[in-house]
Amino acid sequence: MEDISVRKESKDYSWAVFLIFSGILLLLNTTKIISWEIWSYIVRFWPIFIILIGIRFILGRSRIANIFSFIITIFLMISVFGVSYVLYSSKGIPYIPDSVNQWILKGGDRAFNLNPEKIEKQITVDLEEFPNIEQRSIELNIGASEFQIVDEGTEEYMLVQAEYPEGFKEHKIESTEVDDVLNINFESANPIGFHMWSSESSYVFRVGQPDILTSFDINLGAGDGSMNLSTLQVDNLYAEVGAGKLSVSFEEESVPSGQILLNIGAGAMILEIPSGVGYQIGYDLGVGKIKIGGKDISDSLDTNGKYESENYATAKIKMIIEANVGVGSLSVENK
Repeated sequence: MEDISVRKESKDYSWAVFLIFSGILLLLNTTKIISWEIWSYIVRFWPIFIILIGIRFILGRSRIANIFSFIITIFLMISVFGVSYVLYSSKGIPYIPDSVNQWILKGGDRAFNLNPEKIEKQITVDLEEFPNIEQRSIELNIGASEFQIVDEGTEEYMLVQAEYPEGFKEHKIESTEVDDVLNINFESANPIGFHMWSSESSYVFRVGQPDILTSFDINLGAGDGSMNLSTLQVDNLYAEVGAGKLSVSFEEESVPSGQILLNIGAGAMILEIPSGVGYQIGYDLGVGKIKIGGKDISDSLDTNGKYESENYATAKIKMIIEANVGVGSLSVENK
């Protein structure tokens, strides 16, 4: 009997607080006192709910833990709804100091900044700086950014059009020459300090001098990228995709003549090639998917092995692909 009474005294009201706050706001929405637009600000604070669950696990289910959890939940709910209202209304709450309202409206030291100012920059790797280049290697380390790689729009070795939020650590680009091989290393811009949500940077990489044999090494995190090459002479392609998405499109002139190594974690990669090109895929498949022409063939494949296109034996142009697919997906499509 004693254990039952202890359980009754140790109820957790944290979720009740969340429901009460949400219900009050929904009532204000339906009565048109506050616009539904406020939810676009509130949902950006979703990581806080994960924090609350973590706190709940750490504290346990004692009476003191429930009281502490209850107080934290009230504080965080008031903070989330208050900050969201200030950002939504753009005029602040009259019952709190004006300095606090202004701090939130100015972005809370950039943590709450919905629409940060963007910085635009253009970087070139010039012909004049490296006059005797025979080969080129381009390494791109991209986090949660968006990017495009094209082989048009410049006569230089490479032109980068960058756009990233104010307050981010600026991107890095280094160019070195070793034995007539030009090595270009690029790292995308990153946020400085804590951001409740991240604003993406974006890049357009224009690769000139298409007759120079070029290798790519792309490391993509949670971003979204595309590579569309038509006349560039490509040697090797190495691509690692974490949780992002990478689309690669080749024409007959740009089909890689060397190695193609693909490592796909939880992300997705789409490879588009001309219909006349044959290909062989040596794969190591986890629980992810391999699709050919839009059809999922994963169930018919072993954990590791080789797959050949129907025209591989007779094709004049051939691609040999090595692919490690974890929980993500690799799609090969013909144009």
